[in-house]
Amino acid sequence: MKHVILLFILSMAFTTNVDAQKKKKKNKERDQVETVVEGLGCPFCAYGLEKKFKKVKGIKNIEIDIEEGLFSFTVPVDTKMTLEEVDTRVVDAGYTPMQVKITRFSGEIEETKFEVQDIATDKSAEFVVWGICDMCKSRIERTVQKVPGVGFAKWDKKTKILKIDFDAQQTNVEAVKNALASAGHDTEDVKASEEKYDNLPACCLYDRNDIKKGTH
Repeated sequence: MKHVILLFILSMAFTTNVDAQKKKKKNKERDQVETVVEGLGCPFCAYGLEKKFKKVKGIKNIEIDIEEGLFSFTVPVDTKMTLEEVDTRVVDAGYTPMQVKITRFSGEIEETKFEVQDIATDKSAEFVVWGICDMCKSRIERTVQKVPGVGFAKWDKKTKILKIDFDAQQTNVEAVKNALASAGHDTEDVKASEEKYDNLPACCLYDRNDIKKGTH
């Protein structure tokens, strides 16, 4: 009986050791994720981006270069992080992902770039969109450029003026303003819901009293 118990203990110890070795091996097998982010204007902005990704299980080696807009980290291969997930998390944090690159542990590289729509435009417009910072600028421009039919969008942080070129057969100014409202940004005649406004990062909460006063 003693021999049986001893063999059982040895067997359990061996199994535990094997599991530990497997876990250690998996921890070493990591994918490298790199993304170029537009709108990293300050340490607070960088903190907001890092906070959004810290929820990812097993994330390590987080590095942010504010001046260059570079954000990188590693995750266990079991995470199976995709380009789309990185893109979504960056956008949810209030930034514009210009490029995402994942170098898999196997050496395989996945990469994507986000381009402005290459379309023929026949109309131009400009109007006031409320926002504060570079993060707002990235969100506003990215939101508008996602509207089908918009070929160009540029927002001026100082004047609050958004300039767009678009194809009148595909979209119109009202559709663009509605898209902006869905992203939390007011225009003079289309307002974001309280929920969308409240979900903006703290540094993006523009003073809605300025809108009532008509000040830019």
